[in-house]
Amino acid sequence: MQLDNAMMSIKGKMRERDEDAICLITSSLESEIDRQGEFFCALADGMGGMERGELASKLSISEARHIGTSMLSKDLSPAEIVNAIKRIFQNANEALISYAGRNGNAKMGTTLVVAYSNGTELYVGNVGDSRLYIFNGGKRSFRTADHSYVQMLTDQGIITEEEAKIHPRKNEMTRAIGLEDDPTPDIYRLRLFRGDSILLCCDGLWEAYDDKIMATTLMSNMSCRDSLESMILRANEVDGSDNISGILIGPVVETTEEGALKRPTKPIASE
Repeated sequence: MQLDNAMMSIKGKMRERDEDAICLITSSLESEIDRQGEFFCALADGMGGMERGELASKLSISEARHIGTSMLSKDLSPAEIVNAIKRIFQNANEALISYAGRNGNAKMGTTLVVAYSNGTELYVGNVGDSRLYIFNGGKRSFRTADHSYVQMLTDQGIITEEEAKIHPRKNEMTRAIGLEDDPTPDIYRLRLFRGDSILLCCDGLWEAYDDKIMATTLMSNMSCRDSLESMILRANEVDGSDNISGILIGPVVETTEEGALKRPTKPIASE
């Protein structure tokens, strides 16, 4: 399975620095994802308004990259994959708390979303409100759930997803890396289907779009690089008040799976 892919991060027209961090690694020496379709990627968004948000995201991605690299080209069992993803979040959290303790207990926080694929399945872990989407056939077939105050309101039917984007408390996280002893990630195990496009992004991107616009962009037959750049530059034009980052992979073109798309809505591991 050979997959197109791209990643991009900009600070946004109203920010002084980029507090997001991203990585995408494969088992191939080339940047493209090889015939096995194996890859690991991660995205972190340093918490806005907190000290050292830029460092928090970079430290977390460093931990993710280290463990993610060790997962590639191995015949890992599902349990081993899940444990490795849990370890990423544990190590990232410990790294931030340790650094803060050595530097006057400065508050350091970040979101983190990671994804690993062995070519047929996709394993996803997330803490905070950075998201992973899967689009197929012009529709959203999966999205991670945010760990935020407005997600709780949305789950309770008090507000809609669109209302959550403009809620005054939209930036309040209920789970984040570096701000609590054990921010347990939600972990999902998903089957890949022909036509899947996988998007990891921060709130600076997803707040600028509804699902239909995202899906339409990904159905336009552009390369991953052109599609992602188009979405990020448009988000910057529409708002630009936040950093804007994304990783785009797909669409999946070789798989034995066809037919109706069935995605779990609940994680296989959580708190």
